[in-house]
Amino acid sequence: MVLLNMYGKIQPTIISKKLGVGICNPTQDWVEGLQDDFKKEILIHNHEIFSFEQSGIDVSWAKGRYDLENIVRELGWQEDGKTDMQIIAEHLIEIQVLDFSNSLLQLKNNHLDSPTCEPKYTRKFLDLCCKVQSSKSAQKVIPKQIPFSIDDSDNFQTKPFIINYLEAMLKPCPQYKITVTDYTKGGITSLVYIGKLIDDFLIADKDFWIFDYIVNAILIMRNIMLTMYSKLCPLSKCLLSILRVKAKQQER
Repeated sequence: MVLLNMYGKIQPTIISKKLGVGICNPTQDWVEGLQDDFKKEILIHNHEIFSFEQSGIDVSWAKGRYDLENIVRELGWQEDGKTDMQIIAEHLIEIQVLDFSNSLLQLKNNHLDSPTCEPKYTRKFLDLCCKVQSSKSAQKVIPKQIPFSIDDSDNFQTKPFIINYLEAMLKPCPQYKITVTDYTKGGITSLVYIGKLIDDFLIADKDFWIFDYIVNAILIMRNIMLTMYSKLCPLSKCLLSILRVKAKQQER
């Protein structure tokens, strides 16, 4: 499952007809599983705040964080007979291959859109959309911001931040005030717009293979950049420490 930073109950919506990629709310099985992720996220948050307090760090900024009841109330999502966790999980939006039976992805695999040995295709598709939208020329024609992924069920190396992202949406920058509903509508419009551009490109089977090459190339470039950052960051810290020591020696 690849979750987007969009929220609300929606009808399943196809983004690219030829790839079968679309967006929808989680199924009931996922709704139950997501609530476990929420508990884990809150547990980690509480542990970190406790550690900060033990170290004498001011944690007043964390007051009121992860108040699920308040989040549901502010968004007007209250439903009788349901817990706040269940309600939030039902209002999440994921991107997935909704129509595999008519998808060109069958050219790669007759049975699975994302084999277990590969990254999820929908994540790669979303990375492509974000890359396209980042160009100045695309920003002139794409209606709104392309949403980004806030959680990938296949990524076991990152902490869950699902509630954190939702809570942040309730406190937008004063200069760019936008409601969760308006942001979601804009994100869906932009995804559908790019999906139409992709469908117009995918005329023949060879076009799919060109497109697939580009999608995978963007993923490889992204992974290379992340690897370079993870290696350069410790080196930068080491260099900074050396410069500080040298500066102190010169002061003496």
